[in-house]
Formats: sequence, structure tokens, C-alpha cells
Amino acid sequence: ASALGGGGGAMAAAGGKLSLRFVGLCGIDDSVDVGFLKLLAKEFPLAEFGVLFRPDKQGTPRYASWDYLDKLKDVAGLQLAGHLCGKCVNDVLDGDGSLVARLEAEYGFKRIQINPTAVNGVDTSVLGERVEAVAALMRTHPALEFIIQKNDETRPLWEPLLANPPPNMALLVDESCGLGVAMEGGYPAPSDGVKTGYAGGIGPHNILKVLEDVTTAAAQEGKGVWVDMESRLRSDINGSDCFDGHKAFVVLQQAQEFLAKD
Repeated sequence: ASALGGGGGAMAAAGGKLSLRFVGLCGIDDSVDVGFLKLLAKEFPLAEFGVLFRPDKQGTPRYASWDYLDKLKDVAGLQLAGHLCGKCVNDVLDGDGSLVARLEAEYGFKRIQINPTAVNGVDTSVLGERVEAVAALMRTHPALEFIIQKNDETRPLWEPLLANPPPNMALLVDESCGLGVAMEGGYPAPSDGVKTGYAGGIGPHNILKVLEDVTTAAAQEGKGVWVDMESRLRSDINGSDCFDGHKAFVVLQQAQEFLAKD
């Protein structure tokens, strides 16, 4: 059995140092064989597969097509997270939760990440006015975990929510605003009462160092955290931008070894 544990439950390193909920692999798309994802999930039960949603890009690299999603929903045991971008975020901010409801009911998604940044095609000037709409969406779907990307740009949204956080709210610390740039100077401790994850420039080249730094930030808090990555899992394969299954395997294998060490 995998040393990462199962069912998406947090697992600690042998010394009780780090409680890791998920290793998020974002940007799965039509370039990835669904059978390979099934094998990864079986070997590494903490693997979470992130699907990006942005209508003007669906079916292009990093953005799975709906036909591909129809294949995913037939595979048991996949932990799926929907990462909303562009119009999908704007719709949520406007109170339209139809996509979220569909992902939960028809496709079995367990977590939804809201990426309300300019680089993701979102009008960030209205974030402060949309706090209640997002809180209402969280209340409407209590079985879903909602992740808000946490950085200075998104502060007008997450800071008011953090004042009285819904029980199914989580934060993803990503100072690069989704651009895949590593954080300098270490990671902040998890926010009180809110599940916390970390992203930005993570990949097979630095996953061990990241887990060490996350341990320093989170172990004293005794809280389960997760890490998430996207850009560093891509490769140019036969001239196409593809999700690199080998890189994903290496990340998961190194995370497993980190958790299993004395």
C-alpha cells in the first residue's frame, strides 16, 4: 500500500512532522490517458487532479474538454478539484452557481477553487462587492470545499470571508497569482480555523524542499495542509504543450518518500 494513505485523509510523516491532505496536480487535459490517472490514483491516494475551467479555452492545453470530463466521471476513485478561471469566476461572483452544481452532481468533484485574478481574466475591482455571493455559494454546497486563492490581489475577497469563515472554506497561498513562481522567504503558517494549501513554482525539481518548508510553517500548528502545482508539470512533447505524466509520478513518489522517512 502507498505510504501516502487513502481517501484524501491527511497523513503525517513517520515522525508526525507534516499532515498532508493532498498533492494537487493541476491542468490535466486531453493529452493525459485516463487509464494513467487511474493508476496514479491507485498508487498514490493523496493525488488530487485539478481541472481548469474557462469557456474560451476549454479543450486546449491545460483545459480539459467536456468529452474528456465525461471519461473522467466514469473512473472510480479519482479525487477531482475544479479550478475556476475567467468567465467561470465572474459568473460565481455574480451569484451564478450552475457550473459548481453541475460539477458536484454530475462529475463528482469534491473541491472547487476560485481564482479571482486579473491574469485569469477576472475583473478584480469588484471583489469586495462580491463577498456575500461567494459566502452564499459555500452555504448552498456544504459538502464541497471551496478554495480561495490567497494573495494581495485577492485580499478584498478572502479577508472579509476570513473574518467569519464558512466551515467549508479553504485558502491556497499563491503569491504569484497563479503564474507558477516560487515563493521566497518561506511559507506563512495556516490561517486560524481554515484549511490551507500552498502553490507557486512547485514541481519535481523542488518538491522535497517545499515539503520541508511547509513542514516548518505548518507542523507546529498540527493542521493538515496540501500543495498544488501546474506549470512545472508541463512539457513540450512532439511539439505540443502536454501534462507530463512522468513529472507527476516523480512528484508523488518523492512526496511519498518524504512522508515515510524517519
